[in-house]
Amino acid sequence: MSRTQEQYEQACKYLAGGVSASIRLNRALGRPMFVDRADGCRIWDLDGREYIDLCCSHGATLLGHGDGRVRRAVEIVLARGAACSYENELHTQLAKLLCETVPCCERVRFTGSGTEATMHCLRLARAFTGRTKLLKFEGNFHGYHDQVMYAIGTPADRLGPEDAPTVYPGSSGLPAGLEQNIVVVPYNRTDLLEAAFARHGPELAAVFCEPIYYNAGC
Repeated sequence: MSRTQEQYEQACKYLAGGVSASIRLNRALGRPMFVDRADGCRIWDLDGREYIDLCCSHGATLLGHGDGRVRRAVEIVLARGAACSYENELHTQLAKLLCETVPCCERVRFTGSGTEATMHCLRLARAFTGRTKLLKFEGNFHGYHDQVMYAIGTPADRLGPEDAPTVYPGSSGLPAGLEQNIVVVPYNRTDLLEAAFARHGPELAAVFCEPIYYNAGC
């Protein structure tokens, strides 16, 4: 038995589905990939097979695994003590850099995940506008909270017509009625986007869009 298969069987005893995130269970392999080590643009599995990593930790290791600059910066901070429940000067320095780099960025709020970020953004938009509806693009993923778990991986036979994509739930366990607050528009159809604004504009609190359409392999 390979180390990978042995590890998966062991993981299934203690982790739900044998993984820490359902998306890591590769349907083609029938199991997840278990990475032993990573360096630069390459990763190695438990059985020594080498791969070029095109995932890059979903963008978190864009500079490559084990980048010396990142490692040294992390080591410096760890040596000072990781007091995560308080503010420090690094928060302000990074926020300032982001505001200076991104023209439309006025202020920053850091979160622990993308799910938290979109959850807070949607709540803020609803509080500010007094509206409830969210417009999103078909197939875009914006986190795991109930408010955005729609039209992220709709089965082909449930897509609906192009001018009215199905507001398909991305998970079981979503309360009935939430889909009424979602407006779905397909990508690359500005005419349908304009029509959605004309129809739902006064009800829209926010528009969410993945600038890089990750779920489509871009």
